[in-house]
Amino acid sequence: MRSKIYIGISACILLFAKGGNGQNLIPNPGFEELFTQLDYQWVQPQGPYYHYEHAHQRLPFGARSGEFFNGICMYNFEPNEYLHVKLLEPLIDGQLYRFEVQARLLPSKCYGADFQNYVGVNFGAERISTHIPGDLFLEPHLRLKLPKGERMEWFTLVDTFTANGGETYLTLGFFPNLQGIERKEKAQEAFMDELERKYASQKDTTRKDMAWLYMSPDDQKKYLKDQKKAKNKSQGSSPSNRYKLPENGRSSDELQQKPAQRENISAEFKVRYYFDDFCLAAVPEDGGAVECAPETLPEPIEAGRTINLRNVFFDTGNADLKEESELQLQALYGLFERFPEMRIRIEGYTDNVGKDVDNLELSKARAEAVRTWLYEQGVSSGQLESAGFGATNPIETNDTEAGRARNRRVVFTILSL
Repeated sequence: MRSKIYIGISACILLFAKGGNGQNLIPNPGFEELFTQLDYQWVQPQGPYYHYEHAHQRLPFGARSGEFFNGICMYNFEPNEYLHVKLLEPLIDGQLYRFEVQARLLPSKCYGADFQNYVGVNFGAERISTHIPGDLFLEPHLRLKLPKGERMEWFTLVDTFTANGGETYLTLGFFPNLQGIERKEKAQEAFMDELERKYASQKDTTRKDMAWLYMSPDDQKKYLKDQKKAKNKSQGSSPSNRYKLPENGRSSDELQQKPAQRENISAEFKVRYYFDDFCLAAVPEDGGAVECAPETLPEPIEAGRTINLRNVFFDTGNADLKEESELQLQALYGLFERFPEMRIRIEGYTDNVGKDVDNLELSKARAEAVRTWLYEQGVSSGQLESAGFGATNPIETNDTEAGRARNRRVVFTILSL
């Protein structure tokens, strides 16, 4: 079973054709490659594999294609998560592009899903920090309309747009700017529903009012008298509670709020969508079909190469491997199956928070944890070395949490094949 999820890296996908219609500008569009180059890795809160899934490993369903897929949680009253990636090349000014992605809703994370109408996509010129969940007040270039019906199966989101030129990064998620659009549409839907209800009521009333014309004089008097009594009774009755909102698990204090506030509560959603098979390609001048071939930029496997195990996770201040590290570690173990004589040195690094001596010991312990995991899988101890370097050689600034998170890393250097 394990061998089925290792990622093979062949020479035929080390290069990609620049330009031309049909080239997919999104790297690793199906999340099948676990050793992509650092600049072209997907980024999202808590690490790029926080909601990364293997077919039927933890969920009752599999990928749209291949074996892997990735997801994010989206909210309209809490900080959001986003998927963020660098495109293989900048977009061209005035060029029409077609964007497509497969999506599905997680059944156990779908509270208020019917209140969400859109997923947004922004194309920007700069890398965005998404390490910590938080709203991005960006204007989405694409508003991908979610289907009204079944969302628990894979469905397609697709749209086209014209680039301004120079866009280099893609960000997908629920942007706060979408909330105003969704509220406006909901208000319009409610208005039309109310018009339809009133029209239907008026039609029924008209039929009843016309009926008395065909009655006998005595029946007409009785009918009109009964109508007057019914009208007086209704005016003296208590207001209708047909607009009372469902409690939805809310406290009585929250339900005592003003109607506008209660409306917002009733429209809350907390959902997780999974995504697979991204495609972004230029539309041919003749308007022909866009074909997206899977493109990626995997790390070359060669002696002397240092590869970042960005998806090996530890809790703050300790060297215990977290469960989310399993996929990346299995991919590393898979390289030993492909290269049985491979020798590597595993190296640990930390951010600059804390004492240097403590960081040095922590980095050594984390590198040793990975070495021990590989040894327990059957890799010979003679093929494994480990070392720690503390806060030295940072790959990003230590002035931000996102930068410090990237500096807390484990890498391996290929000593020989």
